[in-house]
Amino acid sequence: MRLTDKLIESIKSLNKSLWIIIVPILLDLHKFFLYNKIFNTTYTPTSKLFLIKIGIVSIPPSIKFIFEDLPSYLFEYNNMKLSGVVNSFSLFNVSLLILVTLILSFINGGYLSIVNKLNKEKSSIKDFFILGNKVWFKFFIVDIISIIPIALFIMNRDFAFLSVIFAVIFLLLFYLKYSFVADNLSFIDHCKKSILVLSNNLKMTLKVIFFPSVIFSVLSIPIYLLLRLGTIGIIFDIIIFSYMGTVVNKVVLDVYKNISKNMIPSENEKKSTIDIRV
Repeated sequence: MRLTDKLIESIKSLNKSLWIIIVPILLDLHKFFLYNKIFNTTYTPTSKLFLIKIGIVSIPPSIKFIFEDLPSYLFEYNNMKLSGVVNSFSLFNVSLLILVTLILSFINGGYLSIVNKLNKEKSSIKDFFILGNKVWFKFFIVDIISIIPIALFIMNRDFAFLSVIFAVIFLLLFYLKYSFVADNLSFIDHCKKSILVLSNNLKMTLKVIFFPSVIFSVLSIPIYLLLRLGTIGIIFDIIIFSYMGTVVNKVVLDVYKNISKNMIPSENEKKSTIDIRV
């Protein structure tokens, strides 16, 4: 399986339903402008000539992968410090955090579901809502779990070590969200299959991680050059990264589907097997 071929295929597929990149674009733009509005400041990324970046692109992709100092208006946990609107434990903050997580889980589920359909047929905004409604709860469970160490840190700074433990757990579940849209399984079976695919395909998984890193390291050159245009440059950077980040999400999803076939039968396959035996 050649990742360069997958990259070309993903670009062609994305161009058929290019509207989906509006999702990561709007998510990053709203973070940027809302942060500036709430804290009455203007965020300026640290400018560099070139960035060697190794890491995992989020779903949906965010320019924070390149602009590591991009702040969050909601909460930000860096260097054992918490900043943002949610920086203390209260009923309002907990409710706000759950509400935002709920909305983002639906958006993330709809986004990745559309990415899953890119090479099959053109998709519409209607499909985004229909498909997002089918998988949002699975994304919500994962997203809620992911903020547990931050929530505990807010209550007691001694829980900071949990962030490392959770980081390891989510690394083992690298393919989990891709499984949500590619497989028809229970939540537990999604977790099992994700770990199984990772353990059986470590070499390919490392390629999937390092291959995009090369792309974004090269892409960081024009991205940082555009910063000379100020806010307009940041907007262009977000658009460029959203496009290539979506392409990378599609590549990883296609790789997952290729290497995960027949590992754990889907619910439909299980029912079919039972029917045959009867």
